[in-house]
Amino acid sequence: MRKKLLILALSLSLLAVSAQAGPFSLYLGLQGGVSTQKPSVNSISFEPDSSILYGVKAGFKLFMFCLEASFFESAHNLRVSDPSVSAWNGRAVEYNYAGVNLRWNFPFILITPYLTGGYGYYGENIKDLPKKSNAGYNLGAGAEFKLGKISLLAEGRYHRVKMNIEGTDFSFKNFTWIGGLNFYF
Repeated sequence: MRKKLLILALSLSLLAVSAQAGPFSLYLGLQGGVSTQKPSVNSISFEPDSSILYGVKAGFKLFMFCLEASFFESAHNLRVSDPSVSAWNGRAVEYNYAGVNLRWNFPFILITPYLTGGYGYYGENIKDLPKKSNAGYNLGAGAEFKLGKISLLAEGRYHRVKMNIEGTDFSFKNFTWIGGLNFYF
């Protein structure tokens, strides 16, 4: 009996902690992780390249939805599969995203899995070429572990954007694996 009361008290405490934020809350967050990019062009085959990413986000939560503004940046290197196409090989690429994402949360007591999608501007700065940016979309899923006013999160996202660089039509496909820390107000 004592064990059941202890479990009940612990469960109610955890429920109270997770419900503190109420139906509306604002948050700021830090994010870091890994970005894997695979550019493609009709006539050139590139190898995928992985790099560290870092960024920030801010948003507001209303019941089961969050609207957030997000920014991240990472640096990649272009690696061409075909050695006869050396013009692109080894070039450094600064890659960034600034946009808006919508999250659809499925809240449980402490953990909140979610689906997310967004639209924003992606920038590609390839060494020795003018910086380019274009609009693109992203889709993903993640989970947030909330304890009071602080939460830890992990998510995976697929990003896609097309750009014309020096007369060449590139398609940039990017996967990001992000961990983060959100502070709720």
